[in-house]
Amino acid sequence: MIMRRDTVDYAEFVPGPCKEICRVNNGLYTEWEAKNCNKEVTDDCNKTMCKYVDSQLECAECQMRNSGDENVVSEDDIDQSKDEARRQCQQLGYPTKL
Repeated sequence: MIMRRDTVDYAEFVPGPCKEICRVNNGLYTEWEAKNCNKEVTDDCNKTMCKYVDSQLECAECQMRNSGDENVVSEDDIDQSKDEARRQCQQLGYPTKL
């Protein structure tokens, strides 16, 4: 018997102008993961993030660019964050979907 995961509209948890870009992640996360993965990274969080790393990074990049933070995020910071996320997935042994 296949158990269905109850998933959520991921964009519901994304502030501001990135909702549409982050909708690519709809249906990938459970409600708990959508609310808590940034606070408490679990094995399930990493598996989901790594499986869909490119869509995750697209959403994260939008949020970094639109953070409203006084310390503007540079292109190098964004590129470094992307490389680091992919490297982390490889180190954890989780496959990434390209």
